[in-house]
Amino acid sequence: MASKNIPAIYWDSAVFLAYINDETQRADTVLKLFDLAVAEKFRIITSTESIVEVSIAGYEKQGELLDPEIEKTLDEFWNNPAVTMIEPTVEIMLHARMLIRESIPHGWILKPKDAIHLATALWVDRYVFPVREFHTYDRKLKKYNAMIGIHIHPPIIKQPRLPKID
Repeated sequence: MASKNIPAIYWDSAVFLAYINDETQRADTVLKLFDLAVAEKFRIITSTESIVEVSIAGYEKQGELLDPEIEKTLDEFWNNPAVTMIEPTVEIMLHARMLIRESIPHGWILKPKDAIHLATALWVDRYVFPVREFHTYDRKLKKYNAMIGIHIHPPIIKQPRLPKID
């Protein structure tokens, strides 16, 4: 595992799916960010739930044929030291339940799998090391920023600022 001084960013399954499904623009961003994580610029945190959620590529589902390269790519993700897998504990599941229940008064519906991802990020942030950001392509999760205290947004490559010209 990488040093605790390396910033942590949580990725939900939508980020991995964007790469596996070769989604336009998103896949390149995910690959570039993954390369930065491999270079220890930050660490990727995800729930072991992602293993199941990211089981097949979209084209495999449509064509009803499995591509062994997809499974190989997935295993490379999950086994890479840049990715820290967190197994949901009872405590994480209780946090997930709390998030689902606290969503109701706001008129929101939080799916259990999304609640587990949010709760995992929250648990890591509170008890292991700070989670700087939560990356997802699921726009509905952004509203949970305040509830978990972690900035939720799509993955982006931060560009350096150009020097000021006088």
